[in-house]
Amino acid sequence: MDRILSSFLEARCLTVLFWLMVSVLTVVKVECSAQELSGLVEYTDFGKNSVSVSGVSEVFPKNTEEVLNVVRKAISEKRSIRVRASAHSMNGTTLPKNDEILLRTDSLSQFSFDAEGTITVGCGNRIHDILPVLKAHGFNLPAIPGGGTGITVGGFIAAGGFDRNLESWRFHYGGFWENVRSVKIVTGTGDVLTAINGDTLFSYLFGGMGQLGIMISATLDIVPDPEQRSTDSAYPLGLRGRLVRGSFEQVYPRDNDVLFGYQFESMFWYALFGPDSENDRVKGGLAHLMAYHKGRSTSDVQYNIKCIPVPFRTFMPPLVYPLQESFNGCAMQVFHRKRSVDETSLMHDMYELADSLGKTLGFARYLQGEYVPKGPDWYKAYFGESLYESFRKLRQKMDPNEIINPGTVFPN
Repeated sequence: MDRILSSFLEARCLTVLFWLMVSVLTVVKVECSAQELSGLVEYTDFGKNSVSVSGVSEVFPKNTEEVLNVVRKAISEKRSIRVRASAHSMNGTTLPKNDEILLRTDSLSQFSFDAEGTITVGCGNRIHDILPVLKAHGFNLPAIPGGGTGITVGGFIAAGGFDRNLESWRFHYGGFWENVRSVKIVTGTGDVLTAINGDTLFSYLFGGMGQLGIMISATLDIVPDPEQRSTDSAYPLGLRGRLVRGSFEQVYPRDNDVLFGYQFESMFWYALFGPDSENDRVKGGLAHLMAYHKGRSTSDVQYNIKCIPVPFRTFMPPLVYPLQESFNGCAMQVFHRKRSVDETSLMHDMYELADSLGKTLGFARYLQGEYVPKGPDWYKAYFGESLYESFRKLRQKMDPNEIINPGTVFPN
């Protein structure tokens, strides 16, 4: 037993050492200028269900001007830009295609304390990397993702901006959109805009999957940290710098799972959103979905059904939930310990069943975070004709040549 334990600990130490080395190497690479770097890797999505092309051109811009240079280059060369942060998504929006420029947001890592009650941060910063700086001065964020450590500010906005808040004090603050003052973006025309909370553009950024521009920075609300005894905190006006990133998720977004004890090859989930009063029916629909998979899959799998209450405060982003009220977001998760070859086909069937269940039961869905096998047609059906058309018109205004993250939500 001692030998087994010793071998296990040695393997864990080697794994941690390896990822620390990767982190150092990545930081060196990130600090290069925003010139194109040819990468030989293939990128995956969070569930490891889809793989990108290899040999893509990568850029790591550090500020607004360098992002603008990438956009101007793409316009002049008639190329597309694929934006990738930590890739906590499963719908393919972060996977580069042939001849696209892959813009990595890793180096948009700045932070500054410019006005009382706020912090302005680069959208490439991982939210959990912001917390130590705030806590050092007696502050905290009122809304954070409760899941993986690697979710970035821009990625959280693009995916919708809600998750389970593990600390009860955060619940009444609502979704991330309620706690963001503004977002600076670079559009597909090479313009720099600031979307202010209350603007139409601002509300469509949440759940917009990066379709409306490249998010550069965001100004976030901060609050006195209730987890610290002293609430007499002096605001560090003028403090600025760059945040240090953790060593997680540099290429394959779930390679760090071994550090946390998760041993599975791939995963996917399907979700249903409904009113608080309908929570039992939402769970029942997902239990039906789980039973369908159990009866047909030959993979070695583990299942989980979890629900996230999302409170209403002032507004719900239209791409997140269609009603201006609180809702429960419930997901049925499938973790493949050993995946069989027939699983991809079954996942397609599962998607259609989930869509049918949502319509039959009258519940919303969450395509921003799911594995979506068929692309734009599914998003049109998901959002509905009117909302999809409003979203499309806004995209046309922001990116008329459709150079940023094309082909996933809207046809090329």
